[in-house]
Amino acid sequence: MPPSPATVIVLRRVPFSETSLVLTLFSREFGKIQGLAKGARRPKSAFEGGFDLLGIYRIVFLPRSGESLQLLTEGKLVERFRPEAAGLRGLFAGYYLAELLDSFTPEMGPHAEVFDLAVLTLRQLQTGARAEWATLRFEVALLRALGHLGRFDACSVCGRVIPWQEPARLTETGGGLTCNRCWRPSIRGLSITGAVRKAIHDLSRVVSSAEVEGRQPVAEESTSEDKLALPGRPTGQSVALTAAANAEESSAPASPAFGLEREVNHSYELADVYPQVRGLVSHWVCHLLGRKPRLFPFLEKMGFFAKPAGRATTQ
Repeated sequence: MPPSPATVIVLRRVPFSETSLVLTLFSREFGKIQGLAKGARRPKSAFEGGFDLLGIYRIVFLPRSGESLQLLTEGKLVERFRPEAAGLRGLFAGYYLAELLDSFTPEMGPHAEVFDLAVLTLRQLQTGARAEWATLRFEVALLRALGHLGRFDACSVCGRVIPWQEPARLTETGGGLTCNRCWRPSIRGLSITGAVRKAIHDLSRVVSSAEVEGRQPVAEESTSEDKLALPGRPTGQSVALTAAANAEESSAPASPAFGLEREVNHSYELADVYPQVRGLVSHWVCHLLGRKPRLFPFLEKMGFFAKPAGRATTQ
């Protein structure tokens, strides 16, 4: 097969022999890629940047059907993840993002919207966004994009749109919400408030980095320096300057969850519903993985899992 170019995020790197690396990458064009970069650890090689964790690279690889490892032939650094800008909380949030991508996505299964969401989240972690909100937004949108999250605005039985001020029951077997009209005592599940439903619904909207920056995605076959820019990546100026310019265009306050206040009229306070939404999402992630993510203990120590304040779910 001919060489294939791809834009990737580095999820994992393992030394192989004295000069090579075994890499787990997540690409916009092909999904997750397990690859072998021969000679990547040499001072002079065809791979620029050393494949740092969470970095964004433009690679060329040789697809090999039936092989577990694809052979990488070129690699060019596009955007480095800056731990000093993200801070310790942002750094561990980025590691958690990599763990989720590695655990939830299949090999060679493209999900362009998930890639855009991951790039956007990594950038937000480096530009002052609250790490807990950036992480929660990524988790909810990832579950929705991969088909693990049902609708939170309508009944899964009758299809009726449930008003946000009305509570609904989150069923364990029905694949979504059940309104008060369709609920029966035999249906197990939690009753959740409209504020929590609305927050999950808003957070689950998958947006591309091009949407957020107000730019069109760059063609995948582009090769010049400007065309190597990822969708939504500012060319010739810093991300911080672009964020400041975007902030000046709107009189609304900056959102801890990627500008959601500017997208919808909230009937709730994001900070008030965070503990309850966080608890539900953590439960879903652990249930789908069949285990607790490895980064959970570190995120818990950093205060990502706040104890619930107020009632948002009832038996």
